[in-house]
Amino acid sequence: MNAPVKMIPTTVIDLLKIDHFKAKECFDYFAALGDLDFKIKEKVMKQMALDLMTHLVAEENVLYPLIAKHLPHGPALVSESIVEHDRARHLIQKLGGMSPFDPLYDCTFKKLAELMCYHIEEEENYIFPLLEHVDLDFEELAIELQKVKKMVV
Repeated sequence: MNAPVKMIPTTVIDLLKIDHFKAKECFDYFAALGDLDFKIKEKVMKQMALDLMTHLVAEENVLYPLIAKHLPHGPALVSESIVEHDRARHLIQKLGGMSPFDPLYDCTFKKLAELMCYHIEEEENYIFPLLEHVDLDFEELAIELQKVKKMVV
């Protein structure tokens, strides 16, 4: 019997989808925590904030210029995505200044999760399929994305 083949992400879209999956897992984990799991919630939020901010910067520097240049209505798509990123940054900063004991902490995290899940669905169901039809070196772009992420962290 053959051993299962592990898929190694090789394209920029593969890497972004992995980030998206991890973000959704984080949001689900946070939502499943009990009301009294304050320390765990704070730890999850801090890690998510680091990962998400790194992802946002990498997307804006690697992916968005390509979308603007190569996709129909690309500049409008990028503008909408930048607004969503700015809203996410605002919520992350707000959470960073809050105590997990704050009654609005969970609600603010939930709003961030809702915003990012909408953003993820839009990218994965609309933008990525369009971008995959553009003649680009997606493997080289994956390397560039990883370089940008390393510079951010």
